[in-house]
Amino acid sequence: MNKEMKLGVIDNTLVIKFIGDVDNLVCTSYKSRLETLINENKYKKVIMDFSNVTFIDSSGLGLILGRYNQLKKYNGNLYMSGVNAQTEKIFNVAGIWTIMGKYDSVEQALNKVGISK
Repeated sequence: MNKEMKLGVIDNTLVIKFIGDVDNLVCTSYKSRLETLINENKYKKVIMDFSNVTFIDSSGLGLILGRYNQLKKYNGNLYMSGVNAQTEKIFNVAGIWTIMGKYDSVEQALNKVGISK
């Protein structure tokens, strides 16, 4: 299975699209890349798209929570989109929805942050 992370910026909002598994095999490199990118650009709005994620483990949860805490330093917010049923269960157990918004699509999340695409 192909594993990758695609990045885009729309009106100073970082959009991260994960593809495949978000597990311990890729999270170290993803974390390093995202941490640097967010620090250098001081993004205040980040959307993570999980519409093409097949599996996420505790390393993936750590990646999400780490970026959430990083964004809080800049008074920023993290938005989640495209979460499938399996990932939804994991996020529910981890309490992700108590601190982050959930949207059906990237477009819906962009609308939430005030960007119409």
